[in-house]
Amino acid sequence: MRYSSFSIFLNFILVFFIVAGSVYIYKKQKTEETRILKNYIAKKDIKFSDLSKKEQRNYLYIGSPDEYDPDVADSSDENTSQRYIQELKNKLVVVQEDNLRLSDEKDKISKLLADMKLELIKQKKLLLAQNIEQMDETEQQHYKNISELRKRINDLQRENIDLLQNDNERIISLQNEIKILKQKLKGKQK
Repeated sequence: MRYSSFSIFLNFILVFFIVAGSVYIYKKQKTEETRILKNYIAKKDIKFSDLSKKEQRNYLYIGSPDEYDPDVADSSDENTSQRYIQELKNKLVVVQEDNLRLSDEKDKISKLLADMKLELIKQKKLLLAQNIEQMDETEQQHYKNISELRKRINDLQRENIDLLQNDNERIISLQNEIKILKQKLKGKQK
C-alpha cells in the first residue's frame, strides 16, 4: 500500500507534536527542580561557625567541652556539673526538636516532589492519549477521504463506461445507417 504525501505529512506533524510536547514537559520539570533546589543548601556546605551567635547558642556545640565552656572543664563542683548536664540535656531537646522539624520539612518536600512527579506523569499520559486520539481521528478521516475518493472514481468510471457504450451503440447504428444508405445509393446508380 502506497502512502500519499499528505499521509506522510500528517504523520510527520504528529511525531513533531509528540516530540515537542515531551521536550516541553521535560524542560518544565527541570525548571521546577531548579526552582526548588535553588534555595537548598547542602549539609556539607553548612558550618556551625556560619550561624549567628544567637543561633549558635540554641545548638549543642559539637567541639570539646573545653572549647565550649572552659570554666566547666576546670570545675569540680557538683552543682556546676549538674547545671552543665542540665544545659546539655536542654540543648539535646532543642536539637531533637530541630531534627523533628527538619524531618517534617524534608517529608513535606519529598511529598511535594512526589506529587509533582505524579502530576508530570499524568500530564505525559494525558498528552500521549490526546496525541493518539488525534492520530486516530486523522487516520479515520484519511481513510474516509480515501473511501469517498474511491467511490467517486468508481462512479465516474461507471459513467464513462455507460457513455462509451452509448457512443459505441450510436457509432454502430450510424455505421449501419451509412451502409444502408450506401447500398440504396448504389442501387439507384445501377
